[in-house]
Amino acid sequence: MSILITGGTGFIGSYLARKLIDEGEDRLTLFDLTPNLDNVQDIAAHVDVVQGDFSDPLELMTVLKNHDITVIFHLAYLIFQDQKHPSQAVRTNIVGTTNLFEMARVSGVRRVIWASSAAVNGIVSSSEKASFLTEDDKPAINSLYGASKLFNEHYAEDLVRKYGFDHIALRISSTYGLGRAQRAGFASWGIYPGTGDVHSYLIERTVRGEASTAPPENHLLPWSYVKDCALAFYCAYKADRPEHRIFNFMCEVRPVKDTVDYLKTLFPNAAIEIGTEAATMVPYLDTQRIRDELGFKPEYSMEQGIKDYVDILLSKRPERV
Repeated sequence: MSILITGGTGFIGSYLARKLIDEGEDRLTLFDLTPNLDNVQDIAAHVDVVQGDFSDPLELMTVLKNHDITVIFHLAYLIFQDQKHPSQAVRTNIVGTTNLFEMARVSGVRRVIWASSAAVNGIVSSSEKASFLTEDDKPAINSLYGASKLFNEHYAEDLVRKYGFDHIALRISSTYGLGRAQRAGFASWGIYPGTGDVHSYLIERTVRGEASTAPPENHLLPWSYVKDCALAFYCAYKADRPEHRIFNFMCEVRPVKDTVDYLKTLFPNAAIEIGTEAATMVPYLDTQRIRDELGFKPEYSMEQGIKDYVDILLSKRPERV
């Protein structure tokens, strides 16, 4: 197999590339508009990095042919530009992904595995109650990003009906780990309240020895570590004819108090204040389908994910923490 990852040097893409290499895959092409070579320096000998725009059909087709691509992981999207630059978001997330599906189909790509989002169910505020949504629950879109993902799902399913197009979409919940905050377009110490990046905010500020404010302690947060996200995409790659093509991805839900208490076991002097403002996030997801059909089982609890994240941060030079 020869594998293409769009957004391959980005946050989830770089972890997925490492997972594929660890599993023995050695024909990886990482396709990015602005490659982050530092992100994949440790695996540079195992990948080809190609700079380009996946939303340009000619550029994409050239990569598919030149690298004899048989499987695509599509992770490249614009996430936070939909309010300031809606036309750019539409061009990339809707038109671009439509072009990618079509180019994959006509070029004989065996399967496209791609990142949908729990945002098809709306962006919500954290609370002390959890209602877990299944893949069959009616979408409740309240963002252009969520609308683009739902359109992508419908378009891909239309290609299934017409041509037998083989795709698997993962509706990703909030995923945390080193690199998430940079992807969000702000410094790695975050800017909570008011963003969905409360995970990086709390963890990275604590590691830096800086004060932070958490949501109310009884509010529930979804915790999905990026290495488990890479594992979920790998399970989708290996799945043989699953019954469904759209799957929720989330690992566990925990109250904020558990998070604060655990961070204080790692950093007893952590200055974390319990606040009153909810976190902005995607809804809680039921994950029975991905476990049953793709065989996905998370390897990281909240505590294990935070510990791994902290260990990676502490191993970096001070200016990278």
